Amino acid sequence: MISLKKALINEVRRLMTDPAERGTEQVDTLTGNGTNKVFTLTKASLMFVTSVVVTGTAKKLITEYEIDFGTSTTYGKIILKTAAPDAANNVVITYDYGTNWVYDDQPLVSASMPRVSILNIGGADETSAGMSDGIIFMHPTFRVGVWVRTGKAYTIGGYSYTGSKLLDYMVTDLQNAIHSIRSNQRIGNLIDIKIAPAVYLGLDEAHKLKRSESKVTTYFQKSYS
Repeated sequence: MISLKKALINEVRRLMTDPAERGTEQVDTLTGNGTNKVFTLTKASLMFVTSVVVTGTAKKLITEYEIDFGTSTTYGKIILKTAAPDAANNVVITYDYGTNWVYDDQPLVSASMPRVSILNIGGADETSAGMSDGIIFMHPTFRVGVWVRTGKAYTIGGYSYTGSKLLDYMVTDLQNAIHSIRSNQRIGNLIDIKIAPAVYLGLDEAHKLKRSESKVTTYFQKSYS
């Protein structure tokens, strides 16, 4: 469950456009030694991982590697499930670092905006495929909030967005990101993912906040045996 939430956060950060453009791309080329599975990145404040390529083969989240995001002042790590072969410069990790804006909690009203929150709200129960091989499925469910502060305009693709227009743009961007997660198959063992229409929750006039919430449901294969 934790691994899936981290993977979902990574992919939403990667696929959505940050109106405030708070990230910088970095490529680390590292060396495997045949035993090491943990690779520490060279830039602090990891936002998201775009790709992990070992000896020319792209790896999948959860089944082939996991992410330790670290903090805003520490270095993130990539944890491979199988050690990289002993060869020079055979681990290539592409990622963005900077100020994160997609989190696994509800933001304080004083937090920087725009912002996306991803909270697990259920689906931890395990179900069997009904076969003797012991295949287990889970259906983790998440509530994804999109938050904007009125009065602040952002330029995206040459157009200015603020208030309700910005919120609408980000909601559509979130929906497109979830559809992309479903089709690109970068998360191992994720069989399906769906997003319900957004519910708009109006204006918090005291803090000049507008927000929406969407329910995201997943179908995840936890184990094979």
